Amino acid sequence: MNKQGWSCLALQKAEKYNMLADREVNGLMSLMYYLGCDFDEDPMFPWARFKRFPDKNYHEDDPESFVHLQKVYSRFYRFFNDAHGENYKHAKAALERVRAVKFQDLLALQTDAQILNAVMDFYPQRYVLLPQDALRRQIMQAAQKKSIEYDLEPQVGKVLFMALIFCCGVSVDIDPLFINLKRSLEKGPVGGMRKEQTILNHLKVLAATNVKNIEESTLAGESHE
Repeated sequence: MNKQGWSCLALQKAEKYNMLADREVNGLMSLMYYLGCDFDEDPMFPWARFKRFPDKNYHEDDPESFVHLQKVYSRFYRFFNDAHGENYKHAKAALERVRAVKFQDLLALQTDAQILNAVMDFYPQRYVLLPQDALRRQIMQAAQKKSIEYDLEPQVGKVLFMALIFCCGVSVDIDPLFINLKRSLEKGPVGGMRKEQTILNHLKVLAATNVKNIEESTLAGESHE
C-alpha cells in the first residue's frame, strides 16, 4: 500500500468537491478504501456521486456537503451489509472461491456471457447489487481495454481484469492500495502467460489477506460479546 499516494488522492478529491472538514475527508477516505480509489466515478456505484459544494457557513451544524455524504454513506452501509452478510459469511465464502481458482479455469471463459456467469457464481450476493448494464458494458469494456493496455493475452487478461475490477473498483490498476499489483502490470510481456499467472496470484493474495482480516474482525467482535 502506498499510504502517501492514497492520502494525496483523498485530499485531491476533498478539494475537488470542497469537502475539507475532517469528518468529510475521513468519509471520502473510507469510501475509497472499501469501494476503490475512484468510487465516485465507478459505473458500479452510481449512487456514490458528488458535486463541488459551496463554501461552508460555519454557523451550520450540517452543511450541504456533509448531508450529502451521510446519504451516500447510508447507501454504502446497505450495500456493504447485504454484500458481506452476517459475520461476513458471504464475503468470506466468495474469497475462498477466488483462492481455489486455477489458471486453467480462466482459459475456458471465451465469451462475455461466460465471464459474467463466472463472476456471478463466485460472489452472487455482490453481483446482484451492482447495475447489470454497467457490468455488461462499461466494466467489461474497461476490462478489455486494460488487458490490451498492459500487454496481456487479450481474453485471459479481460477475465483477470473483470475479476479485479469487480472486487476492487474500476481503477484497481492505479489504486495506491494495490501498489504491488501495479508493479506487476507495468512489467513487459512475459512468455508462457507468466505475467497473467502472476496477476492471478496477486488476486489470490488479496483474497487471502481479506479472509484473514475478516476472521480477525469476527474474532474481535466475539471477544466483546
